[in-house]
Amino acid sequence: MSDYESLLEFEDSLQTSTQKDTSITLGNLEAKIEYNLVVPSDHSTTSPEIALEAIFNGYDYSMDEFTSCNICGKPINTNSDCCLKFIEQSKLSSSLESSYWRLFLNSPTRTINTLPHYSQLLFLEQGIPFQLRPTVWKKLFLIHYNNEIPEACLLVYKNFQHSYNSETSDQISKDLNRTFPTVSFFLDERNIKQLETVLNVYANYDVELGYCQGLLFLVGTLFYQFKDPQLTFHSLITIMESEVELHDIFTQELMSSTLNKWYSEFTGMLSKLDNELYVHMSSFVDMKVFLYQWWLSFMSSHTPDFSIINRILDFCLIQGWKIGMFKISAGLLLVNKPILMSLTDGEEEVVYQHLLYECKWGLALKDINHFFGELLMNFDPSFFNKNEDMLHINKPMKTHKRTQSSMIDKFRSLNISSYSLGNTSNNSIFSKKIYTTVNNDTDSVYSEVTIDSSSSGNSKFADYLKIPSPFANSEISRQNKTMKDLLIKCMANLDDEELIKEIIQVIA
Repeated sequence: MSDYESLLEFEDSLQTSTQKDTSITLGNLEAKIEYNLVVPSDHSTTSPEIALEAIFNGYDYSMDEFTSCNICGKPINTNSDCCLKFIEQSKLSSSLESSYWRLFLNSPTRTINTLPHYSQLLFLEQGIPFQLRPTVWKKLFLIHYNNEIPEACLLVYKNFQHSYNSETSDQISKDLNRTFPTVSFFLDERNIKQLETVLNVYANYDVELGYCQGLLFLVGTLFYQFKDPQLTFHSLITIMESEVELHDIFTQELMSSTLNKWYSEFTGMLSKLDNELYVHMSSFVDMKVFLYQWWLSFMSSHTPDFSIINRILDFCLIQGWKIGMFKISAGLLLVNKPILMSLTDGEEEVVYQHLLYECKWGLALKDINHFFGELLMNFDPSFFNKNEDMLHINKPMKTHKRTQSSMIDKFRSLNISSYSLGNTSNNSIFSKKIYTTVNNDTDSVYSEVTIDSSSSGNSKFADYLKIPSPFANSEISRQNKTMKDLLIKCMANLDDEELIKEIIQVIA
């Protein structure tokens, strides 16, 4: 029997024995595919086959600060006997599991579609092998891109590295120093600079969202795993553009209404999962206090170790971000039910202290595989399948006005002759608006300053966008043509004559 036949046979046995629903996993995969088909890619080559053994053999355990030994609970130490035992246990347990990951790494869409039950078992119940996690996450973000970041994203990342808003940059710098203070990777100046660039460029790109502190929990984890700022930027864009409401909970104008919508949906779901717990909690605490903190930090604020953050992202990448966070939130409340039910009116501060800090994970950590597997995957899928907003199937993938596909189309379709210096259109690529907000519900994780992309520095615009001459090759020539067109588009919305003269000098 071939490896593929063995996988199909095991999939059939899982489907029969567990009868777990796979519609959410498959629906999320469909949404990823639909989103990625919208974003253009110029990569037509076939990606090379990935050698599974090479990934395990070449893994540097001493550099992994985001994986904890399940025996001692500390980051992996290759000089420790228990950590060496953990490493040995973490290797693929069977030839069948090896066959699955080998198939996934070379055909992720086909693998999940064909083997949804086994996919859920390995991704969610067992957790992605930490040695494979960076490669697997990359595959999930680059479905249909042959393992290459799309050109649209590369151009945006390159061309938006300028004119940062000073208030935004200052806030990012402050948050960078306090989000992962114990991880040496984030103490390296070069890594901090690259992560800072990712966040500043995204603030320039997504003018409606800008920047908020909660993004750092997600972006920092992605960057740690990928060690690649461009892939991290692409992943952030993909997450925010593929789930509309996730983007909206971080957007000033839509934050309050969207969070209230989520709260209403979540409490309705909780009342069906465990009405006794729901009634008890509703009687004396404001669940928004901890739920909003959880959601605005991607469930990653105040966790006892970084391995949990890895598992949270594993789960949400497969189940979807909104559904994933709803399930994890419900799971945390259910495992803490004995504690919560023992507290009554007048003890709400005890509830908040317990659920806002890492002790909320205490009972879940006793069997983390059971938490992410049996508990979360046994929730009635009808709670989610009835809500199209959660699954985002057959719905337009649109969040803000600027998307990867819209930007690359704009870059390519601009006609120099169609724009004059007297054009007074308000559709500027770079917004000049700055706003600040104080969010009473979310002060614990959401920065007091929420700013869209805006240029407030004194640097000359031309200093950031010098066009090299002569052209080194046709690729540089094409990119320079794109930049000239973009500059002319920007000129149409400027009223600074000196700045206009500088731009004319650059493109002349």
